[in-house]
Amino acid sequence: MAVQMGNTGQQPVHATILKAIAGTSAQVPVVGSRVYYFPQGHAEQANSPPRFTPFLLLTRDVPCHVLAVRYCADPESDEVFVKISLAPGSKNFIATEAAFDRYENDPHVKVSSVAKVLSLSDAEYSSFYVPQACALSIFPPLNNPADPQGQVISVTDVHGAAWEFQYISQGNSRLLANGWRTFANHKRLKRGDSIVFAKSQSDQIYVGVRRAAKSEHCGKVSPESVMDAADLAARKMPFEVAYYLKATSHPYVVNAARVELSLKVQWTAGTRVQLRMDSRLKRRSTRSFKGVVSSATHPDQGMWRMLEIRWDEPDMLRDMGRVSPWQVERLDSSSSVITNLDAETATAVSPSTSSETSSVPKRQK
Repeated sequence: MAVQMGNTGQQPVHATILKAIAGTSAQVPVVGSRVYYFPQGHAEQANSPPRFTPFLLLTRDVPCHVLAVRYCADPESDEVFVKISLAPGSKNFIATEAAFDRYENDPHVKVSSVAKVLSLSDAEYSSFYVPQACALSIFPPLNNPADPQGQVISVTDVHGAAWEFQYISQGNSRLLANGWRTFANHKRLKRGDSIVFAKSQSDQIYVGVRRAAKSEHCGKVSPESVMDAADLAARKMPFEVAYYLKATSHPYVVNAARVELSLKVQWTAGTRVQLRMDSRLKRRSTRSFKGVVSSATHPDQGMWRMLEIRWDEPDMLRDMGRVSPWQVERLDSSSSVITNLDAETATAVSPSTSSETSSVPKRQK
């Protein structure tokens, strides 16, 4: 089966589609909102350690306003990221209409999406078992389920390129047959990556990838770009960052109200906390992890990862031994301070408008 590759003049993929593919937990600040930029966190997304000057090492956090947000897709890994333009210390900033993504807060733009974590056979076999939720809510019904040839469906990737798959029935299951192997090889899919299918209101189907945490595609930001951004931020000049929307990463552009409210808590050793993260479990979009603060540095020494946590399930939370206070909720009599963050930041954070189901059906032998 022929597979169409290349943009071929298609329109850029809608920002709402890219947001759905990035995941429901991905939070992106909206234009005009106040944020803090953390150069240390930016450096953690670099593909090699940036060599900060002593001056930049003293720049631990930079209050900014968001000038513009543009959704993009990595040309090599297909990972969704955003380019965020920031203005340091702009207390009197007034966002211009041209800076806004006109689709960003459009309540009429709805997207349905379904994700599946790839098994070894999904990544290496010549066919892909479609999750039932995807067959019901994303893909079109088969014209004739008894026809072994099925039908051809066209799916658009995050770059606007169209891919054709043979969509067939096998008992009660639905499969992508011809075309899947070529797609999987081209996208370099591996076990543990997630494939995401999304459908727009116009019934156009899209496909994207969320790379596994240990994927070779992590760390796509160059150290030079990090140093340039940190230098401009330190000198109070506008700058731009490429912000990858990995749900398991430590966000380094953070809503200012969330940061400031988290610092009102007296973080001390022994404090019980909770961390919420994207879950890959069926029918659960998020999962909560609990732990105890073992030590906390003073915010004046740097807010970034100032809390050291002893997690109840340490094997499930690699790279989370140290976190920033706005990433966790306090689980004691003062929990209302953190719980109120959602109300304080509801209008300052751009939520995904997608509804997502994750399903991993058993593969028939």
